[in-house]
Amino acid sequence: MKQNASSDMLFVYLHGYKGSPISEKGKKLKKFLLKNYTDSKIYFPLMRENGMSSFKKLNDFFNNENRNKIIIGSSFGGFLAHLLKQTRKDVKSVILINPVSRLDLLVQQERFYDVRESALRLYNLLPSQNSVLDDYLLLLQDDDNITPFEDAISFYKGAKCNIQSGQGHNYHQIEIVFKEISSFINQYL
Repeated sequence: MKQNASSDMLFVYLHGYKGSPISEKGKKLKKFLLKNYTDSKIYFPLMRENGMSSFKKLNDFFNNENRNKIIIGSSFGGFLAHLLKQTRKDVKSVILINPVSRLDLLVQQERFYDVRESALRLYNLLPSQNSVLDDYLLLLQDDDNITPFEDAISFYKGAKCNIQSGQGHNYHQIEIVFKEISSFINQYL
């Protein structure tokens, strides 16, 4: 699967709420990207601040990066990836892993109370209508009990979809879709 990725590509991985770029999934993704896209820059930030602060920091970082970007986002990081794709011209494509779709509804749950206000401000930054989503890849689990896959299919209508089963929301065995990820990425190099 070794690729000669152009050196003007930046891969960014955005983890989920209270997640980490060095989770099992994050480590596997980083190893996969480093092995297969050796000429590209890879950025896996730790996002500990609220959603709006993360969004602003990512925008600032992107403004200082001249490379084209492919963002891989998981859960809440998937929503951030979507928002960045919808609001920036330098994001080539996004890969969303069990992404949050209806952030406005999700943050009504008690466990997300501490980020509700910031999350709603983020949600309100979305354009009123999604641009064409043919440069999106959704990696979904049909047994995800946090971000239902049906919501993602509806919200990200037009995106390429890969639906698996048996890993729930965490998608720890992300390597089972590395072939699909590579095929998708190679379209944008």
